[in-house]
Amino acid sequence: MSEIVFTVNSMDGWRQSVAYHAPALGMQPRGALWMGHAMMANRRSLDRPVGEGLASTLAAAGFHVYNADIRGHGESGPLASESGRWSYDDIVLKDIPALSHWVKERHPDLPLVVVGHSLVGHGTLASLGQVPGQPVDAVVSVASNAWVRQLERSPVRWMRKRAALVPFIGISRAFGYFPARRLKVGSEDEARAYVEQFDQWASSDRWGSADGTRDYLAGLAKVTQPVLAISGAADTLLCPTRDCRAFHARLRNAPVTYWEVSRHSRFGYDANHMSLVTSKRGARLWQEIARWTTETLAARGAA
Repeated sequence: MSEIVFTVNSMDGWRQSVAYHAPALGMQPRGALWMGHAMMANRRSLDRPVGEGLASTLAAAGFHVYNADIRGHGESGPLASESGRWSYDDIVLKDIPALSHWVKERHPDLPLVVVGHSLVGHGTLASLGQVPGQPVDAVVSVASNAWVRQLERSPVRWMRKRAALVPFIGISRAFGYFPARRLKVGSEDEARAYVEQFDQWASSDRWGSADGTRDYLAGLAKVTQPVLAISGAADTLLCPTRDCRAFHARLRNAPVTYWEVSRHSRFGYDANHMSLVTSKRGARLWQEIARWTTETLAARGAA
């Protein structure tokens, strides 16, 4: 099936490209959802293999699926290498609310779910805690956490995280953006302002907005939607299982379900940060995400 692409205007006018996957023919739609990718990635990462990945699996399960390129990524330019400038706050406060409202307007009678990998996972939870009135019924948070010391119990791993940030920040300042494609560490470059917020969080032990007016970590207590938090056993730095649990534990008023994808689990393999959404071995996981989403919406009386 040929890809249908829409353009969604963010709250500041930035144009975001969104690919649509229709529910399987003959199925009664179970809901609508939009998906978002990790940093240094684009929406293609959420449907690998093409036609068989997470996005296609959810559509086959009966969902209207909208797979978004977040600002500065994929087809939602300008890119960082093209003088595109954005911050994490732009994504949290402008892009995510705009996408949720846009999808809900297209399907007003269906429940809405957000599926976020890494960046869009923690970004969505931050957004729900800061921007009221978003029509979201559930969240699937894949490999999501925040790099602040208070959420990292391991001193050794915290040292590794701080060490990883040194070149991330330094190269971004030298080039004016982080050239992930040139360095072959990602498919998309990142804007300097976005990268510098990671340094701010790690240095201050505070996950919040760049101007200091918003505390994203404290705001998690305002989230009430059911959340599925998924981690991979082989993800030893970006979002280890223990850090994933510590992060989502701050959702004090939301029911949270935790899954670790490991060879000892029903999923049968030790997933790393990216293979959760890109490996063929994730087919069972993606089917289980569809099942959890369907059952959760039904339990809430939304489906």
